[in-house]
Parts: sequence; C-alpha cells; structure tokens
Amino acid sequence: MNLNTICAMGPVTTIQAGFSFLWACIHKLPETSLENFYINRFGRKLYSMFFESYTHKLWGRHPSEISADWGAQRVKGLSVAAVLKDCFGRLLHIKNSNVETSLIEEFKYPKYGPGQLWECAS
Repeated sequence: MNLNTICAMGPVTTIQAGFSFLWACIHKLPETSLENFYINRFGRKLYSMFFESYTHKLWGRHPSEISADWGAQRVKGLSVAAVLKDCFGRLLHIKNSNVETSLIEEFKYPKYGPGQLWECAS
C-alpha cells in the first residue's frame, strides 16, 4: 500500500474501506466461510472490491461456499494491520525483517522445470 494505491482508489473509497475495516474489527462475523474470513480481516468494502469476484472466478465457487480454513492457508500474515504497519515502516525507513514472502510452506516444483509437466501431459 502506498500513495499510488490511495490515489487510485480515491479519497472516498479509501475512507469507506477504512471505516468498513474498523466496523469489521468491532463486529466480528462467525468464521463459517471464506467470505466471513475475508470480511473479518479486511472489511466488507475491500472484500467486495478485491476478494469476492477474484475468488469466485478462480475457484468457480462463491466464497460463502468455501471453508474458512482455506483462507487461513492462503492469506496467513496478510491483513490490513500488516499492510499499514509495512506502509508506515517504509515511510519511517524502518526495516521489517518479518516480511511474508510466500503463502505456502512447501512447493513441489518439477526437478527439470515446468517443461517436464508438458512432457508428462503429452
């Protein structure tokens, strides 16, 4: 998150997202679905802007139909608070050594590169 992001969203949307996030912090939803998981961490405004349609397109199911456990795997360490902390840390030139570089613990990559996938498929 930086000044370009705020400018692109515009002041009204940025303020709406901020209040939506504060509301979500105060009024937590039961985490029975991925939808509620995202709303609890980012607020309804950011959820509807970024996560809802993306998740539906990617997985072919609405986030309300996906388990909240799925979200815990996909967005660990990512939250509005973490983004704001990183943003202010950059402004104040404070180095953050705890930056999440990956959302997964392990990735099984083909020994000889991605071309090996196509060789196996054909």
